[in-house]
Amino acid sequence: MTAFFSRHGALALALALASASFPTFAETRYVTDELEIMLRAGNGTQYKITRMLASGTQVKVLEEADGWARVTTPRGQEGWVLSRFLSNDRSARERLEIAEKQLAELRGGGDTLQKKLVAQQAENQRLLDENHSLTTRNTELDRELNELKAATADTLAIVRSNRLLQGTMKEQASRIDSLERDNAQLRDATAQNWFLYGAGTVFGGIVLGLILPRIPRPRRRRRGSWDTL
Repeated sequence: MTAFFSRHGALALALALASASFPTFAETRYVTDELEIMLRAGNGTQYKITRMLASGTQVKVLEEADGWARVTTPRGQEGWVLSRFLSNDRSARERLEIAEKQLAELRGGGDTLQKKLVAQQAENQRLLDENHSLTTRNTELDRELNELKAATADTLAIVRSNRLLQGTMKEQASRIDSLERDNAQLRDATAQNWFLYGAGTVFGGIVLGLILPRIPRPRRRRRGSWDTL
């Protein structure tokens, strides 16, 4: 029995020594809410104190043995502290300070969000007013477009009427020109006829004037005795 315990004791001691000789994986821990803890040169109270670590100080744990942890500070100072004074979470006081800071930021952010909300509401109202104005203007433009279409239709009708009238006037002018030419020809023919009639009359008179003197007159009978009877 004594040999059994001695063998197991030796095994446990070997395991303890092995665990102490091989450092564990480095992890982040924080000094607990104790005001200060002592950073010592070795893993025991007999070693000198090299530094006092304030509550909330972040340290990196390099190894642990016999209730002690070998740590290093953010400034690169290395030493041993009691493991029970380390926590995986930040100190309550630091967490409270962080929470208060976050709350203040949230409150400030709430004011900012409120201001943004008010500004956004004003912008939305402006856009609604602008949309209403654009809708009204669009209605007016539609009405003006319809009036323009109607006016354009009337104008096109007038243009077509004018073109028809111009065509009719051209036709009438052509007819008038034709009638004037016919009248001129008739006048020329009438004048020519009258000229011919006059010339014929004059010529006939001349002929008669030349012929009549040449016609012999009948002789008168002498009065004789038989006439006295």
